[in-house]
Amino acid sequence: MPKFFLPFSPDGYGNHYCIDLSRNENEICPIVFWQHDCTYEKITEVETCNTNFAEWIKKVMIEWTLEEYYYNGTEK
Repeated sequence: MPKFFLPFSPDGYGNHYCIDLSRNENEICPIVFWQHDCTYEKITEVETCNTNFAEWIKKVMIEWTLEEYYYNGTEK
C-alpha cells in the first residue's frame, strides 16, 4: 500500500478503505478501496469510491444500514 493512502476501515479480508492523501484538493481527499491481493500497475487503477470522507459516511454508514433497517432502528 502506498504511503499516501491512509487506511481507516478494513473489511476483514485484508482490504481497506483509505483516504488518498496524494489527491488533496482544497483539503478534501477522495476515498479509495485498496485490495491487498491486487497487483496495481498504476495507482490510478485503485478504485475511487467517494469524493470525500463525508460522502463515504453517507454511503456506507447510512445508506447501507438503511437497506436492512428502518430509520427507527427496527429491522426490515
